[in-house]
Amino acid sequence: SGPLLGHHLSTIYHVPFLYLAISPTELQDPLVLQSQPHGYVLRTCEDSELQATLTLAAESLREREEARPTSPVIASSSTDAEATIVTDLAGRITYLNTLAEDLTGWSLAEATNRPYQEVFRLVDSQGNPMAHEPMAPGRDRSQPATATLAQRGGERLPIQERTSSLTHGDGSLAGLFIAFGHHHPAISEAHAPDRSSNGAAHGTAGSAEGEAAVPAQTQAHLAAMLDAVTDPLFGVDGNWAVTFANQPAEHFLGKPQQVLLGQNFWDQFPKSVKAENHEAYTKALADQIPSAFEFCDATRGRWMEAYAYPHPAGMFVFLRDITERRKAQERASKLEKLESLGLLARGFAHDFNNLLTVLLGNVSLARYAQPGERSYLEPLDAAKHATEQARNLVQQLLTFAKGGAPITEPVNLNDDVVNDVLSQHKPRPHIDYQVELTPHATMVEADPGQMRRLLENLLENAEEALLGGGTLRISSRIVSTTDPLRTQMPANLDPQTDYVLLEVHDSGEGIPDVHLDKIFEPYFSTRSDANATGLGLTVCESIARSHSGFLTLDSRFGSHTTASLFLPTLGQQWQSEEVETAPARRRPTNNPPRILVLDDERPIRLLMNLSLTKDGHEVVETEEGSETVAAYQQALEEGRCFDLVVMDLSIPNGMGGAEAIQQIRHVDPEVVAVVSSGYSDDPVMANYEQYGFSAVLPKPYEPSSLRQLALRLIKGEESPH
Repeated sequence: SGPLLGHHLSTIYHVPFLYLAISPTELQDPLVLQSQPHGYVLRTCEDSELQATLTLAAESLREREEARPTSPVIASSSTDAEATIVTDLAGRITYLNTLAEDLTGWSLAEATNRPYQEVFRLVDSQGNPMAHEPMAPGRDRSQPATATLAQRGGERLPIQERTSSLTHGDGSLAGLFIAFGHHHPAISEAHAPDRSSNGAAHGTAGSAEGEAAVPAQTQAHLAAMLDAVTDPLFGVDGNWAVTFANQPAEHFLGKPQQVLLGQNFWDQFPKSVKAENHEAYTKALADQIPSAFEFCDATRGRWMEAYAYPHPAGMFVFLRDITERRKAQERASKLEKLESLGLLARGFAHDFNNLLTVLLGNVSLARYAQPGERSYLEPLDAAKHATEQARNLVQQLLTFAKGGAPITEPVNLNDDVVNDVLSQHKPRPHIDYQVELTPHATMVEADPGQMRRLLENLLENAEEALLGGGTLRISSRIVSTTDPLRTQMPANLDPQTDYVLLEVHDSGEGIPDVHLDKIFEPYFSTRSDANATGLGLTVCESIARSHSGFLTLDSRFGSHTTASLFLPTLGQQWQSEEVETAPARRRPTNNPPRILVLDDERPIRLLMNLSLTKDGHEVVETEEGSETVAAYQQALEEGRCFDLVVMDLSIPNGMGGAEAIQQIRHVDPEVVAVVSSGYSDDPVMANYEQYGFSAVLPKPYEPSSLRQLALRLIKGEESPH
């Protein structure tokens, strides 16, 4: 049989031989492994794989015939780390250290199982490919060779390289070991340190020089080469006893090799590592197939990647610290989730905001139908409050997921935000609330809804820190251009602008220092209750940035926490704009005023019609942009132009407000139009004037907001901005 013939070739004639198999399962027979072949070739292998395997086998035969009396002396730099590449018997790459990754441009994951000539590409002075002949007759393998490496990106790098064959403890050829580095004018020969007591003495590796080689010297050279590998490398036998450990492995485990030899490999790691990986490693050893695994070393707090390379006498295991890579993957995964959440939230918010517009509108209309009956009003007020909470949740989700482009207007931070939030906030009995607001004007350009959400989140965080009672203080002040506090503010802020500072301070437990640099990260939370999402401060920080401001957190563990919001003030610019007289309309209004409505949702059109007709307006409804344009053109031709147009921004499978307003403005530049949408983060909503609109009305809204805006625009008053 094949295994018996192989045994005779190996033990009697000392001839290298290869097994040719149809499938890998044929190579798993114990007799096949015991016959000690010099390689394995599948009938479906590539030509390059067959050529490399035959070349190495032929070289092994030549070396046996020459029976050199001494093993080669391999030059090695005594100070600089070397790039190293390890191949299997077929010339396929099984390992690169990090320096080899840098010099070749290939990562270990990309290079593994590729023919080494594809990664370690040598070229001549003209850039033409050159063959790498590590075993060529006449080459002095004790000296490094000068060559030019073609890096993956196309650059050429002068190098000095030296190549040695790797063998198993029984003398059978295992592969190639290539060491290389930047070319220097002169490289001195340096003999490797004597580590003859190391794992090489336990039969894990040897020289390719055959039985006539000097074992101790060969083992010393191989040990020196393996110590040059910058990652931890272990050799284990079939019973998982450690037979070799290079110097990085000693450093990683904190044990010298003399202590590690003979110990069980799995005992060097937490029990969970063996429980999760032992079966896979055992299968790799039994199948004689190189494998890669990842595991978490909880004792050392590190994630490791293990590359297992079986051989008949056991296995080599390379370890690589991938903790930073895992952290980067987790961060990338979070960002990917945020992007997916943003897309989901945007579509969800549009449809939900349309529904909330109908709910909020009809509840409001029903509430004012019979304003005197208390039993009638209480449930309606509860329904309205719940609808407003749902609106806030949707807007908070949008702000977190997409950044939530704010729809800004002049806002008094004290009156429109702090006092408004506190008037609806239910205080907790064990907390002492203190409010210290500056008497000066705190005008900022802001989205009032987003500012309220920011303050509500900060209040909730402060209250959660005061479960055992304490003081919660809300304060505001103006930070002028000469205020000493500006030294603590970012240097890239406008030195000519005053800022409003809003602070929420609590005397709670504070935040540990180890958590302070993570507080604005998505999903991070120091709270353990089921409602802790870790999104609150992320939303707050996003809102602050979108308003050209910033949010800081000062906390001392066991003492206090202070959240500080800085926003640029409007100052004199707002005051001068406030006293300007709004320009009068250029043409008289109709009697009654005529309003053209565009919305694809019939319930919303009905709500708008009911709300606007209460004030005596004539309302014309359209559900697609082209209908709106045609209706406006017809009214213009008849001399009964519309006084106001209210447009939905997005119309599925039809023309929306942004395109319709451009066509209307082409025939009537004096059109007065309002844009409305459930997509509150759309740039048209944030910059409506640039798109030809006179005002903006985000969904959901109450009928009173629509009626007040319509009255103001029809009278010729500009929307606040």
